[in-house]
Amino acid sequence: MRLLIDCGNTAIKYRTVNSEGSFVQLSYEQIVKNVSQISQVVYSSVAKPPELQSLLEIFTKHSIPCKTVTTEPTSFGIVCGYPKYQNLGVDRWLAIIGANWLAPDEDLIVVDAGTAMTVDILTYDRVHKGGWIIPGLRLMQESIIVKAPGVFSDSRLTAEVFGSDTPTALYEGCLNSLVGAVKNAAMSFEAQFSRKAKIMLTGGDADVIVQKLNEQRLTESYSIHPNLVFHGLNRY
Repeated sequence: MRLLIDCGNTAIKYRTVNSEGSFVQLSYEQIVKNVSQISQVVYSSVAKPPELQSLLEIFTKHSIPCKTVTTEPTSFGIVCGYPKYQNLGVDRWLAIIGANWLAPDEDLIVVDAGTAMTVDILTYDRVHKGGWIIPGLRLMQESIIVKAPGVFSDSRLTAEVFGSDTPTALYEGCLNSLVGAVKNAAMSFEAQFSRKAKIMLTGGDADVIVQKLNEQRLTESYSIHPNLVFHGLNRY
């Protein structure tokens, strides 16, 4: 069994690939219990929390080969757009690699809507053109709540175009800021390259962003890919 690990800013995710080529989610406990079945580990890490450190020690004890993936100047024919390629987060790099695997030879806007929302541009000839980093939906709301104690959030939100109470106004404002960024990325790409790009979204807030895009009838092609980073890891 080949184990893939994505260690992000706020969570660690584990996947393996079944015989049909689909990703299967695993828990820490399942990995420890079935460690003898693991033949190889491929992982990326934005940070190294105790949980990951503990697993790496177990893998070493069982002589399981582990490969850590980092951002490279070129991988699988994809050229990193950062002159100092080490400064590009490995999670962004893997999402780009995964997107290229699913849609080779296409112009892509890769959106990872997590703690931060990142937007990366990859042209059909596999050249990364850089991107944006934006506070994610929850982070954006929390930044306002911290600075303005009179503004608060509420889990009992109602779906409204324009919020009729403070929590809904805050949520809808932050969400529409992210949706606007995706739409602006699409327009900026078309303005620069005189063609449209396919938008590929991943991350915990991808669903709510796509729901808004559906409501606003974006003309560009867009789709959700929950395991985009794991598609990138799996290429290694």
